[in-house]
Amino acid sequence: MTSALLCINRPQTAPTLAADLSAAGISVVVTVEDCSKLVQTAVLHAPDVVVCDVPLPISAWFQALQTLEQAGYVDRVGPSGIHPSYRLGVAVLRLGFEYLSSQELTELGRPVIESLSDTTGHTCHIVVRDGHEVVIVAKSLGRKATFHSIQVGARLPAHATVLGRVLLGGMSLVQLQ
Repeated sequence: MTSALLCINRPQTAPTLAADLSAAGISVVVTVEDCSKLVQTAVLHAPDVVVCDVPLPISAWFQALQTLEQAGYVDRVGPSGIHPSYRLGVAVLRLGFEYLSSQELTELGRPVIESLSDTTGHTCHIVVRDGHEVVIVAKSLGRKATFHSIQVGARLPAHATVLGRVLLGGMSLVQLQ
């Protein structure tokens, strides 16, 4: 039996859609109402198909899939006719590895930035570069801190931050372009 992930943003249609899929021999493995969790849920449950009941024009779906394909988050599989099929791409795996590597960095770096923050009284951050941006992966507030709006997970243009410029400073002109 084919398994499906059902992504909806109209809860009133979910039971009908699930029944229609079941009648067609498709088993709904999981339903998500928050479409931002679509990729995460697809990775966890590995369904055969993803069915989205989100009121968007078909052209918007194809544009979104084309953008995801160009970025490497999905790969087109099978014939590319009227109903092309897609699977998760390598970029999703890269995100996972980046996350895992940042966790090790965070675990090893946290005591360092906490000590530095205690010594200086200033807030300290650990950042990683992602293209032309830096991502805050750890933060230790200093006792002299008066401004706390930058949170862990924030993405900032690398050229606009001191830590970003430090990371960019170690790159060649070719790497920067």
